[in-house]
Amino acid sequence: MALRPGRLTAYLRPPTEPPPVLPPAPAALKRVIVEHETIALRPLKPTEATQVWNDLLGEEPYSDLHPIVSADGARSIRMGPHEMNSSPTRFHFHEETWTFDAATNTWTIDNLVVRVPLK
Repeated sequence: MALRPGRLTAYLRPPTEPPPVLPPAPAALKRVIVEHETIALRPLKPTEATQVWNDLLGEEPYSDLHPIVSADGARSIRMGPHEMNSSPTRFHFHEETWTFDAATNTWTIDNLVVRVPLK
């Protein structure tokens, strides 16, 4: 059964028929580790941003909601009101990678801040 596109939480809800391995929903987790934000080494030009998104998210389908989530639910682009309202010189988005460790029942979220100055 393929997972339907949508917010990350949609990928974590148990499907109607059990897949081979499905991580538990966030409410059932023992731990969620959110790594500190890391700033990308160089800013992107606005014309480069969507190609970087496509490279991170991989094969479609992925959601067109906030956050934009890859088909496997393991990677996301976060660009919500805070990011959209940044000053033109500090405009940015977040690349997030979600890794599940079944042995410890833990999600680790890596967060890369990518600046896209508009001026």
